[in-house]
Amino acid sequence: MPIYEYRCRACGHTTEELRSLAQADDPVTCACGVGDTVRLPSLVARRAEVTDALPMATGGGGGAGGCCGGGCCS
Repeated sequence: MPIYEYRCRACGHTTEELRSLAQADDPVTCACGVGDTVRLPSLVARRAEVTDALPMATGGGGGAGGCCGGGCCS
């Protein structure tokens, strides 16, 4: 079963739910008790924009080294 991510329209809290495909769009009750949630796009669908926003995806975060460009990993 896939894991879906939902955001509460009332408080903005995000939660994950393990659900069948048939239940993907069914309402989810938030921790605040409100059942008005919206299903968010999957991480796979957002991968390009998330990857573009990460410093490591462009060759390191400011040239400070580390495993993403500093040459310390042998």
